[in-house]
Amino acid sequence: MGAACKQTITAIAAGRILEAPPLGACTVEDLAAALPGLAAVADNIGTLGRGGSQVWWRAVRDGIAGHVLRVWHDGAGVLAIELERPELDGGWPALRDQLGAPSQRFDVVRDVVKLEEGLWFYRARGVAAQTSLGGARLDRVMAFPPTTADDFIAHLVMSLVPLRDRPTG
Repeated sequence: MGAACKQTITAIAAGRILEAPPLGACTVEDLAAALPGLAAVADNIGTLGRGGSQVWWRAVRDGIAGHVLRVWHDGAGVLAIELERPELDGGWPALRDQLGAPSQRFDVVRDVVKLEEGLWFYRARGVAAQTSLGGARLDRVMAFPPTTADDFIAHLVMSLVPLRDRPTG
């Protein structure tokens, strides 16, 4: 297992997002060896990306700085690591200040509510942060190999406002 894979998953699981190197080529087995409990859970099927591609995920709830940590994968390689309701030192304001200005911001849908610019996308870091309460609360953070916004939307994004609801022009 590469040291970067282990460092990425352990930093994300501990809520130390800025200490996580960008996610590189990792297998599910790499991450399962690095995070206790991940090897013992079964895979589930979920969807990611604008087109709703079916991919697998496995999750742990114990020993992490958040509600649940999910590893999204295609059966071999890891696509993304997601931490829901992360518990971070200084919370979202501190992380937001340290991350700086996002590459882009997108509108998201949470339940049935549209959140203006609730998804903060950081291309070079391979990080996306989904917020609520007018951007005051961090709901989830996702780490992935650095990519373009178009590729992120096509293959990894969750809860993005449907195309028909996005303003034109």
